[in-house]
Amino acid sequence: DDPPVVDENDERVADWMRAADRALAANRLTTPADDNAYDHYRQVLDLDPDHAEAHAGLKRIADRYAAIARRALAANKLSSARLYTSRGLKVRSDHVGLRKLREELAAGDRLAAARPAPEPPTATAPPPAPAPKTVIEFDGTSVSSRGQPGSGNIIKDFKSAWRSVFN
Repeated sequence: DDPPVVDENDERVADWMRAADRALAANRLTTPADDNAYDHYRQVLDLDPDHAEAHAGLKRIADRYAAIARRALAANKLSSARLYTSRGLKVRSDHVGLRKLREELAAGDRLAAARPAPEPPTATAPPPAPAPKTVIEFDGTSVSSRGQPGSGNIIKDFKSAWRSVFN
């Protein structure tokens, strides 16, 4: 009996599928250029255009981009939401969720463009400068008009100031 013939293409497809699944698990969806899920699934589809698992893998990539874009949109990170939506649509241009996201982002852009520009802030006068410090010399003792740090008890502080001036 002859051993079963193993098709070389089947081995390559299996290798690419394993590599694609590893890349997908590591969130290497479309980058880096040398090892990402999208490129590995595309290699499989170039060899076998009807490969169901590779098509399902592309859908999983697009689904993941849709989820990431939704989170970015919820966090009001619009440029990130646009980027992930665009990347997902490059993987699957027919992805319903990503198309809806693109429409929502475009509608938001149109609303933002239709809003009047905010009024420039009005100029306000700068706060007044503090009063100049006046220093009075009396019998070799100087007292500042701003006073010296006190105890917090106004009567004690007044008595102390009175004694320093008149004693």
